[in-house]
Amino acid sequence: MIERNLKAIREKMAARGLDALLVCDDITRRYVTQMPDSAGAVLVGKEKAAVMTDFRYIEAAQCCRPAFSVEMVAKRDGYGAAAEAHLSAWGAKRVGFEDDRMTFADYAVWKNAFSAELVPAGDIISDLRVCKTENEVESLVCAQRIAERAWEQILPCIRPGISEIELRGQLAAICYRLGAEQMSFDPIVASGPNSSRPHAVPGERRVQRGDFVTFDFGVTVNGYGSDMTRTVAVGEATEEMRRIYDLVLEAQLAAEDMLRAGVSYTDFDGCARKIITDAGYGPNFGHSLSHGIGLEIHEAAFTSDSGKILPAGAIVSVEPGIYLEGKCGVRIEDMALVTPEGCRILTDCPKELLIL
Repeated sequence: MIERNLKAIREKMAARGLDALLVCDDITRRYVTQMPDSAGAVLVGKEKAAVMTDFRYIEAAQCCRPAFSVEMVAKRDGYGAAAEAHLSAWGAKRVGFEDDRMTFADYAVWKNAFSAELVPAGDIISDLRVCKTENEVESLVCAQRIAERAWEQILPCIRPGISEIELRGQLAAICYRLGAEQMSFDPIVASGPNSSRPHAVPGERRVQRGDFVTFDFGVTVNGYGSDMTRTVAVGEATEEMRRIYDLVLEAQLAAEDMLRAGVSYTDFDGCARKIITDAGYGPNFGHSLSHGIGLEIHEAAFTSDSGKILPAGAIVSVEPGIYLEGKCGVRIEDMALVTPEGCRILTDCPKELLIL
């Protein structure tokens, strides 16, 4: 995996006329080095590469050899001088940096440390991360399977009288017991009128009969985080609740049916949005249909007007929703692997309306 990533990075560096690439962000540093946790800086040159870290991670960094040289740097000294020594030895004149992730303050420090020119090149690694390897897909599937087992176990707990925050705590405990490294993000548990808020924060509200309850959560395995959303009804569901649920499910299934490599995101998003809009709920679906998923739960962001083409190997969410302010909301979300022939739905969990 390390050698594959280095080869791909160097090919993109060559196309940009770069002599080296500086990586400081935690997530991209993990992607390049395969270190689960680290600090410091990574340099990728045309032929050599270096990891510079402090005492806390120097032993773990040995896993990067022989693709990288490994150097311990005292945290108080900073990494500028050590990195400059490598660049000078390599004769590097143009060095790419993560302009989409580096703060202006950090940029100023690196610029002052380097004699080489710093060139914005953050998209080199973000573009590579869009298309997943078999190992990455396997990790995401493993994470999703844990989430699905947790979903099965939390269902009996969803009853009148229990609070959103209690449900969130029980769900997280189940996930960890089943082998999750950590939660992909703070789980969303939204009941009744709170379910009309796409990113509601679980609170003290207690579930009542006749509520929709939306769960949006995931777990990580090997750093890769799953993401799924399911909405259930408690006790009963009104005709309107059933109608918007069926519309969301119809929109999701239609979008999944057209999802394949080469399709524009605009068309993909528009397929689901048209169904909801034609039914009169267009203003109630105000977020994007999809986002990329990987080491970050939101990566390779897409927007309906981006004109981007969905590539084979990308893993994306498919998550239409309808939200009626102050009343209720529905969202259903799957993860899908984009392929030339269509898509492989990685979420193996029923999504017909469930009334508990």
